[in-house]
Amino acid sequence: MSQTWVRSTAAGDLLESFFVSAIVALISIRFALHLTGYPRIGGATLHIAHMLWGGLLMLVAIVILLGFLGSSTRALAAIIGGIGFGTFIDELGKFITADNDYFFRPAFSLIYVTFVLLYLAFRAIQKPRLTTVERVANALELTLEAARHDLDADEKRRALRLLERAPAEDPLVGAVRSALARIEVAEPARPGFATRARVWLRRSYGALVRHPLFRTVVVAAATSLAAIAVVSTILTAFRFEDQGLDASEIAVLIARFVPAVILLVGVWRLPRSRLAAWHTFHSAVLFQIFVTRVVTFYVAQLGAVLGLVADIIVLSTVRALIQQERGLRAATANEELVDQPASRR
Repeated sequence: MSQTWVRSTAAGDLLESFFVSAIVALISIRFALHLTGYPRIGGATLHIAHMLWGGLLMLVAIVILLGFLGSSTRALAAIIGGIGFGTFIDELGKFITADNDYFFRPAFSLIYVTFVLLYLAFRAIQKPRLTTVERVANALELTLEAARHDLDADEKRRALRLLERAPAEDPLVGAVRSALARIEVAEPARPGFATRARVWLRRSYGALVRHPLFRTVVVAAATSLAAIAVVSTILTAFRFEDQGLDASEIAVLIARFVPAVILLVGVWRLPRSRLAAWHTFHSAVLFQIFVTRVVTFYVAQLGAVLGLVADIIVLSTVRALIQQERGLRAATANEELVDQPASRR
């Protein structure tokens, strides 16, 4: 019997929860160990590595997934599993060195590369469009939430929307649609503090990116940062021309120089096409995250975290600008179509 892999429409949120939980756990452990002086748990002869706690948390997540049903169960397992994975991979340096060196310098870069590969894998899972089988299976899974008395109005709408593009002649499609029509949704619960905070941040962020001065500030900042990076790279190269640079220093210079040049190209493209400029900025930030940060994590290790946080904020900002520009272009195209005489349409 052949195995059919069916993706979940909730995969994006669940994988994101796993990813964020893993990163938060990793950074929290590093900071906590630094503040407490890297204590040993187990006494003089034993050492209970926190990798074991990570494995235990991942085991708990697997048991939850295998033993229980429901969307809330999977959300909990994603968070617990992410914390476990972050706790586990933090000790990578011990298992790739002969002397079990937790502070092995390239370890943090390798951990970062692992998270980059995870991110790309998660994006690959979400990218293709859903097949008919996946639409029906996800609608059926949302319908099953009614058995837990937990099917809300939003889940019902999502299930019906999934079935809209499924073939009507499929008997299972008709059965699920009929079941959904007869099911009464649960009373909406009052959003928790985290949900209200997320909604407030999203609205505030949307208002910020729509402000007329926002684009001007972004362009000025991009130009300044790019110019500073290019000039500092050139001056550093000339300063150490006689003394010579080692491989890591050369890698840092190149990793900083390339995204700076890409930013300047984006600034040059701005008068011709804002959308092209935003895409160029997007490429520069992606290079910064996927290439430059690998080098900086090798050199600075945990000290490069703040730079990564800044990169993620800038990336989300540029994506918001791209979406805003696309929406503006679509609205303009619709207005032009409406204004055209009927004979020219």
